[in-house]
Amino acid sequence: MSAKPESLLKEINERLAWVPEEGSGKVRRSCPVKTVLSSKRADHRNAILKDIASGMESSILSQVPEEYKCPFDAKKCTYCGAGKIGSAGDEFRPISQRGRMNQINCVPCCGAYNSSKCDRTGAKLIEWLVKNCESEQYEKIMKWYEENEKYMIIPLDAVDKKTGKCYTELGEWIDESLNHCYTHFA
Repeated sequence: MSAKPESLLKEINERLAWVPEEGSGKVRRSCPVKTVLSSKRADHRNAILKDIASGMESSILSQVPEEYKCPFDAKKCTYCGAGKIGSAGDEFRPISQRGRMNQINCVPCCGAYNSSKCDRTGAKLIEWLVKNCESEQYEKIMKWYEENEKYMIIPLDAVDKKTGKCYTELGEWIDESLNHCYTHFA
């Protein structure tokens, strides 16, 4: 799909009254040892974050409305419309960016677009959507995103029942725990 002109992106952003919440961006985390195990740090961290997000979901306000129905075709990629979607779909708000584990935040997606979208949020996500989605689909996604963003983000003060830590403390705790594990098995 060809990229849309920058003037179109500017026009869309000017029309957009709502501004989505930004993410934290990529962070290079230090590790005391370099091993095969530690080279998979992002995978390990994301798996832990998914487990934590799943456990927190029932206690997070705003709760997903019982009547919620996904507006996207379950058999087609939300972004490109391809009929071949990946088994896991896509976390619209990535888990690495405070994404929740619920039916609103998980949308049907093909593997190519899942990889291409990566962990974009906020302005970078909107820019990616403009460049990669047809105009009609872009409008549908943006309307849905604006209406449902509050159901996609874990609040910073949400508490994990397993650890007793609030979300702002969890990242540091996960990093310390992973470093300990990597050092132990080095």
